[in-house]
Amino acid sequence: MPSYYVMLAILIGLASVDIGSALKCYRCNEQNNEACNKGLDSLEVHYCPNRDDKCEAYGYEVLEGGKVISSGFQRGCLSEMGNCRLIYGTMETLIRSATGGRNVFRQKSCDVCDTDLCNTNN
Repeated sequence: MPSYYVMLAILIGLASVDIGSALKCYRCNEQNNEACNKGLDSLEVHYCPNRDDKCEAYGYEVLEGGKVISSGFQRGCLSEMGNCRLIYGTMETLIRSATGGRNVFRQKSCDVCDTDLCNTNN
C-alpha cells in the first residue's frame, strides 16, 4: 500500500510541472566561452525559470581613457522586468563603482526576444 501512495504523489508532482511553457534560451558568457560570439552549435540551451522571462543577447565594451580595455558578449534568460536600459544601467553602475569611476561601460548591442532560442544575434 505505501508504494501506491508514493507512486500517486510522483504522478501528481509530474502532472503539475509544465515544462512545455518554459522558454528556451541560449546561455553563455564570452569571457568563459569563446563560442558565445561565434557559433550557436556548441552553446548550452537553458530553460528559463519563470514563465514571463525573455531571452537576451548582449554585447558590451569597457573603456578606460577612451580606449577599449575589455569587451564581452552574453546570452541567457532575462527576468520579465528586464530590458536593455536596465541591463545598461546595472552594468554601468557596477563598472564605475568597481573602478572608482575610471572606466566607462558601453553597450554595443542588446536584443531581447520571447520565443524559443531567439537570442541568436551578435
